Amino acid sequence: KAISSITGDYDHAVMILLDGVQYEKLQSLVNAGEMPFFERFDTIEQGITVFPPVTTSSTAAFLTGAPPQANGVFGYGYRSTELTTLFDVAVNAGKTIKAVEGYGLAFNLRNADVTLSGDLDNNGYTNDNVFENSMEVIQTEMPDLLYIHFHDVDDMGHEFGPNSEEYETALIQVGGYLAEIYDALPQNTFIVIFADHGMHTTDEGGNHGTLMSLDMIIPILFFSK
Repeated sequence: KAISSITGDYDHAVMILLDGVQYEKLQSLVNAGEMPFFERFDTIEQGITVFPPVTTSSTAAFLTGAPPQANGVFGYGYRSTELTTLFDVAVNAGKTIKAVEGYGLAFNLRNADVTLSGDLDNNGYTNDNVFENSMEVIQTEMPDLLYIHFHDVDDMGHEFGPNSEEYETALIQVGGYLAEIYDALPQNTFIVIFADHGMHTTDEGGNHGTLMSLDMIIPILFFSK
């Protein structure tokens, strides 16, 4: 199993955001044997994101440890916070911080050295480029704190819905990326994998932002290597 004690001191920390991952769909794919990386864990913990369950509010809450009414990020259109973030704390402690993103920043990652991956191979997806850039960072200049944001599951959910083959394929693919990232990480690294929100089916495909459990309940894992 990948999981081990998370008490004590670590040389590095990694935060991996899986955008738009619905807990029920992830668990069903794990039960079906489609997600070997997640099968290493006895349990995929359930978390409850903030309302509204959208990337901006969820990211702000995770980075500040405070809800929207405290950090001032109330949903779409709010892209920064005045509260102290984990990145602020880390840089003030003299730590190095790198972030690997997709096309752009959904939220201002203040004090992080950001790499925007985009769709460099013009295949319509960014996760492959996020993965490649993340591996390069890990192998050549591993920081004290690494933040990785995979976007494609959310994109496929919006376009095709969370019960679509496209959504499941994107989720299975990112599970493979996580396995390779884990193997490449140095020893004595603390890792958290989490989603910002879930996803529900609509007539147009999929969406999120409601109090539905499919939107509000997220997977979250804390473990170490």
